[in-house]
Amino acid sequence: MPSKTLPYRLVTLGSLHVEGSDWRPVKALALLAYLSVQGRTPRRRLRELFWPEAQDPGASLRVLLGSFRKHLPGAVQGEETVEALLDSDAAALLGLGKYAETVPGAGLYAGSFLAGTQLSEISTELAEWVLETRERLAGAARLAAIRAAEVAGSPAEANQWAERAASLVEAPPLEPAELERLLRLAAPGGLLEAELRRELVEFGPPPVLAPPTTPEPELLGRERELDLLLLTLSNGQNRLVEITGPGGIGKSTLAAALLREQADLSGVPVLTVPLETAQSASEAAARMVVALKLQVNDRGDGWLALARAWGNRPLLALLDGAEGLPDLGRGIETLLVNCPEVRVVVTSRVQRLAGAIHLTLDGLGVPAAGETPERVARSAAAQLFVRGARRYLHDFTLDEAHAPLVAAIVRRLDGHPLATVLSATWMRVYPPAQIHALILQDLTTLRAESGGSERHQLRAVFERSWKLLEPAEAQAISALAVFQGFTPAAALAVTHTTPGLLKTLLTHSLLRELPVDSRGQQRLEVPPVLAAQAQAHLKDAEAVLNTHAAYYLDHLMAHAPESDAVNDERANIVAAVGHAVSRGRDVSAQIDTLLASYDRRGLLDSGADAFYALKEVLPAENSEVAGSVLVGLAWLANQSSRSADAENIAISVLKRADVFSNAVQMKAWNIMALSLINRNDAAGSIPLFEKALEMSIGLGDVQRQLMYSLNISVSKRILGDYIGAIEIVNGILENHSLLMTPGTKMLAEGYITSIYYYSGLIKAEETKKLLENFLNKYEDQNRSRPYMVTKIIYINLLLDTMYFKEAELAIKGLSVILEGTKTLDITLAHRISRIRLLYLRYRKSQARAEALAVFQVIHSLYDEDGLCEWLLACAPDLLDSDLPLGVTALRLVTDVLPRSRFQADRAVSLLERARIQSAGTPPDRRETLKRVEDFLRRPQPSL
Repeated sequence: MPSKTLPYRLVTLGSLHVEGSDWRPVKALALLAYLSVQGRTPRRRLRELFWPEAQDPGASLRVLLGSFRKHLPGAVQGEETVEALLDSDAAALLGLGKYAETVPGAGLYAGSFLAGTQLSEISTELAEWVLETRERLAGAARLAAIRAAEVAGSPAEANQWAERAASLVEAPPLEPAELERLLRLAAPGGLLEAELRRELVEFGPPPVLAPPTTPEPELLGRERELDLLLLTLSNGQNRLVEITGPGGIGKSTLAAALLREQADLSGVPVLTVPLETAQSASEAAARMVVALKLQVNDRGDGWLALARAWGNRPLLALLDGAEGLPDLGRGIETLLVNCPEVRVVVTSRVQRLAGAIHLTLDGLGVPAAGETPERVARSAAAQLFVRGARRYLHDFTLDEAHAPLVAAIVRRLDGHPLATVLSATWMRVYPPAQIHALILQDLTTLRAESGGSERHQLRAVFERSWKLLEPAEAQAISALAVFQGFTPAAALAVTHTTPGLLKTLLTHSLLRELPVDSRGQQRLEVPPVLAAQAQAHLKDAEAVLNTHAAYYLDHLMAHAPESDAVNDERANIVAAVGHAVSRGRDVSAQIDTLLASYDRRGLLDSGADAFYALKEVLPAENSEVAGSVLVGLAWLANQSSRSADAENIAISVLKRADVFSNAVQMKAWNIMALSLINRNDAAGSIPLFEKALEMSIGLGDVQRQLMYSLNISVSKRILGDYIGAIEIVNGILENHSLLMTPGTKMLAEGYITSIYYYSGLIKAEETKKLLENFLNKYEDQNRSRPYMVTKIIYINLLLDTMYFKEAELAIKGLSVILEGTKTLDITLAHRISRIRLLYLRYRKSQARAEALAVFQVIHSLYDEDGLCEWLLACAPDLLDSDLPLGVTALRLVTDVLPRSRFQADRAVSLLERARIQSAGTPPDRRETLKRVEDFLRRPQPSL
């Protein structure tokens, strides 16, 4: 450990010297700087780093260490391992020395690490370490400056520290969360504020929900619980809280107040996701994805996809009403493990979550018998009753006459909040004395019916509330209970409930307002705890369900599958499709569109659960609808990389050609072909695609003709038949241009451009010009998949042709786009291109660290194409550092993994450069990948 008695201190920021000494040999002080940051280091490692080409590096190190004993006695010590014993500004800034406690970190940074220092005859790895440490220290200084700004004594001082933080160009680029922190600290109207806002605009809007349109009600009687929850969340180790209690007890109200308070205190984005109507834990993940406006491809695990899309950003999420999802805990665990800045609050009628901080709610505090009006008025339950009563009697007070009766009412109801609110609405009809008598009567009847073993307050009060409604009101609330949340327009269309009637039901507390949806529309719902009881009173339920289904099936077909309009109403749409399927109706077109809505949003996990639920309600397995459901399941399985499942389902469809239509069989042939591509059998896929194409021509389905033709072209490109692939796409563009949708035309144009890159049929400069023309033409659609795929190809061409600066700018530009879309496979390709750039820029340590991180993602997704690209990116490093391992890794690409001709040719080319022939027994996949992973994990000198 650094000594506290040495009379000197190493300065590495802005210069390189020792305070208290005039001795300044560059390499000696650089070695001291290395030891002060890295800590104890073996002599062997120091020789490799500082004298890589010396004939006798050991002698050089001994001479240098001897000079320390003469000029800086006590500065270093050790035999086989060497460590520095003096303090340094770098160690202090990183929190490693005594100055970390005595000097503000922000004030330590006097300039770049080893600024102006010229080190000669050192290893490449040491040069990389200097650059990486320079970036790390600048990042630490920026964080310290931000913290100093946040505790500054005046706005002017805060702005000065914020300007200093923003000016540290050696630090990594500012992330959105850091930009937001600085924006809150910058002086209004200043240059810094304008620059920060401009940078935030480039990242896009923050992914948080719009606030509710109506003010939240005052929280009554839960102050102690709220304080307890705030204290719990103030401990960063407590990241999962579960609030339990009976329905209507106030869990959601307390949790909402907690989120508001926490957002005010910390500025962390908050999110509320209602789950009462969710059918599966995967649907809960999908609802979070939609609410956060993320684009994911979940590959069959929605929670993992959500976690990767959200990353390290902070979030406080409320999952409200989770009692129907017994497997929710596994999904939340995945989210918390992968997102260290996320905290989750769950409300449920049943305690389920192991490892959570639990809080169980019961009724509000009620006054004892015989209390004075003043003491009754202090009771939370009595205050809640008065608040409800004043909707009808504005001057209602707890005087000598009313206080005992209100106290008795809330005691009978055990302080149950929703029951109390509903009973207060009876004031429009009855005086308090009669309300008390009716509650006693109804509770006595219910207890007698069930032996008195259950709590009946809410049930009894709802039944009486329903009886007090006018016929039109009663019919409306019963019909509205079939919705999974609704807009006023939908209520009017399905149940003929007018805006005036909705307002009345809101006043009676039989409806509640929800936050506005993504399109800014008001939403309402019957409280889920009341919905089943309300729906039990519905007359001609089948007619209402049919009208509900018809309305939302029309809504589904009237909007693009991936649109917010479909997302907002997904729960109603799924219920509508399920109802129609269960009644044996032909809704194949709607099923196809529902499938597209899950597929295009990347919600594969929840989509599979929804389609399995549809399969369970099929009245007959041999109907056309059954074929559409099975094809949907096969497609989702294929997209989730479950090729075997996809093939088995598709085969079950094709075996029943006498049952299922040509349209269903056509889709099954296409899925079979795609699964063969996933299994590295592109040649086998072509006749299956051709079968699907033949059927699409017979059906006159022009759009599928185009897509299946493109699929054939893809197979030919994979096999290396580039001319054949180009001819197919050119034929599509020449003969069907007027029939193509804009999206299909963009896809075809981008694809043909990519083939020129893969094939090398034209010069690289010509290909570069084609790619640039496409990217410029479709710049306004830069978040579309064809654009991003073409951008990746463009980046790789720039790297191939050594346009490093242009490649770096293109990588940064694509990272901004990906921040908003979170398309997983494109993100992986983007990160692999960054690995290539780091290697080409001689940033080997950073490249290996990024390669290791990317491998973990690829390995978890079974992404074979990504795995080939990753191995090809790492291959030059492997060949240079461990030739046998590099050869084995490349032979994994040429002989074992599913790969395209383009990938195989690149692997062979790298082997030929190393003068290695690709022959012999194919390597073992698992063993080879484990060896490559171990290689990347080898200790590096950089941080």
